[in-house]
Amino acid sequence: MPGRFFVVATPIGNLADLTGRARDALAAADHILAEDTRRARTLLAHIGVTTHPVSLHAHNEASRIARVARWLARGDDVALVSDAGTPLLSDPGERLLGAVVEGGHPVVPVPGPSAVLAALVASGLPCVPFTFVGFLPRKAGKRARALERIIGAEDTTVLFESPARLVRLLEDLAGPGHGARRRIAVCREMTKVHEEIFRGTPGEAVLHYRDHPPRGEVTVVVEGRPADRALDPAEVDALAVAALADGLAPSAAARRVAARGRVARGAAYEAVMRARKAAGAVAVALAVQVGSAVAQGVGPVTIGRLQYDGGGDWYANPSSLPNLLAAVRERTGIATAAREVAVRPADPSLRDFPFLYMTGHGNVRFSDDERLALRRYLLAGGFLHADDNYGMDESFRREMARIFPEKELIELPPDHPVFHSLYDFPDGLPKIHEHDGAPPQAFGIFHQGRLIVIYTYETDLGDGWEDSDVHEDPPEIRENALRMGVNIFIFAMAQGVGTS
Repeated sequence: MPGRFFVVATPIGNLADLTGRARDALAAADHILAEDTRRARTLLAHIGVTTHPVSLHAHNEASRIARVARWLARGDDVALVSDAGTPLLSDPGERLLGAVVEGGHPVVPVPGPSAVLAALVASGLPCVPFTFVGFLPRKAGKRARALERIIGAEDTTVLFESPARLVRLLEDLAGPGHGARRRIAVCREMTKVHEEIFRGTPGEAVLHYRDHPPRGEVTVVVEGRPADRALDPAEVDALAVAALADGLAPSAAARRVAARGRVARGAAYEAVMRARKAAGAVAVALAVQVGSAVAQGVGPVTIGRLQYDGGGDWYANPSSLPNLLAAVRERTGIATAAREVAVRPADPSLRDFPFLYMTGHGNVRFSDDERLALRRYLLAGGFLHADDNYGMDESFRREMARIFPEKELIELPPDHPVFHSLYDFPDGLPKIHEHDGAPPQAFGIFHQGRLIVIYTYETDLGDGWEDSDVHEDPPEIRENALRMGVNIFIFAMAQGVGTS
């Protein structure tokens, strides 16, 4: 008699939820496959099963297929369990089950607990129809496309999310044309002692979880989009502004606007072009406003040079920022100070600087207090330009991941407004200094549609800002560096940065 393959649902937190049939299936199985054998052993010990579980995870699933086929062929029964809940839902085992079915072996489902269904029925949102999407992809492009499908769906959507990335997900769902009208439920630690269900809009959830950082397993349920409503023109324009602020190229921004606004692609593209044209005009107008405010007694604007530990030479390119400040003053009329001011992240004066700059060519290290202070400054309206002087890439990325574990550095396309705020750079970030021949790249971190960090890599703008006799750069290279620096400064001011 051929062996049977049991797919066994196990508790998602409360051991009392294990069914009698699941106990019997696990007790009778000759082999038990589990993603985490330690957790499986805890469950098996609880019900008195001594069978030693065998690991099955993403890295060994392919190699397990032949072994399981041999077990089934000789008549052994095999049970598959996940870490918690019903197997195969965002868990390994899909390829294995496909091979079992293809081999003609009986598959026996043993239903039971499921985080997906528990969250859905407790959400208070329509349960039928619904779509389960698992975890969102980590890569920026795939994640953006997955979000578009969720935002455009008329069905209720259920997804899993890491506690560290929950606020970022909620911020994305709260974007223009989506979050203001749709309900969500954030279901945390279901069936456990600290079970919590937060119901409201994405915007309300953002405020809640910023103040109460989530822990444990999180399942999010998102209400479907009403089928009969397109956005009005003002809302479509707001979508276009938000899409460009998120760093999307015009074509990608138009696709997002068309999907969220329920408008034709041509109309969406026109809205994006209007927003892009307005961005440049607003940048110059706001720069003039800044200059006017300075003239009325606010005082000259300066740049805070961020000081850090680790030995990465935070003071590199000493003549660069005075020259950039002079270029801003001469080309925009903004009254700027003659020099920058060195500041540490935890200094109380940090909030006095609307614009921070950091550079270096070695290790960057912040203390826990400095990371928290820098995070608060940036989320409250501050702006940071980090310019790699060749050698700080790895440590800078590490520190940003510690400051913003829920966010990612996203590469900015050439169409991003920062490359066109005053001077036009149709190809994006210019190459200033040749280190290893790699192309220049600009990366950004966004918060609620606002660029709060720009990281310029493989260009070394500060090198081009230095006095002309320091590196002897050709005049056109130095001019490009200064123009790009002015663009970044003007773009930051146009966003209304500053924490006062």
